Amino acid sequence: KPWFVKFYAPWCGHCKREVGVGKVDATAEEGLAYDWDVESYPTLVLVVRGSRYLYRGPRNVESLESFARGGYVEQQQAPAPAPPDSTAAGPFGGAEVLPLTGQALEDVLRSAPDTPLFMVFYIRGCGHCRSMEEDWGTLAAALRDRK
Repeated sequence: KPWFVKFYAPWCGHCKREVGVGKVDATAEEGLAYDWDVESYPTLVLVVRGSRYLYRGPRNVESLESFARGGYVEQQQAPAPAPPDSTAAGPFGGAEVLPLTGQALEDVLRSAPDTPLFMVFYIRGCGHCRSMEEDWGTLAAALRDRK
């Protein structure tokens, strides 16, 4: 796979004027997607001096470049999230919801094959998933209490 590598100097005036471009796989980095309020894909965000600007314009190079080179000033800004810490975003739905990985799911299904298991497959950054997160925790508590 080819790589295009940029060598730069942090003190160089030409280098400072450029805009960095990055990507986040929100399926692998759900916590970041949640922290950054990602509700749909792809979500395009420009970060400038600690503020974030959500891009909602046309998806072509000219429009994206215009936004990145100053067009963002016309948009509403929001502070960029603080760097993540280990206490951010607890388990989806709260403590009442059993987190299941591949092996944990197999173990649960094997140990109680006759017990119904209601599962949600979610992406924490998804707006639809996020809107039902509290309800999922409430449902888990209600079902636990009605054994």
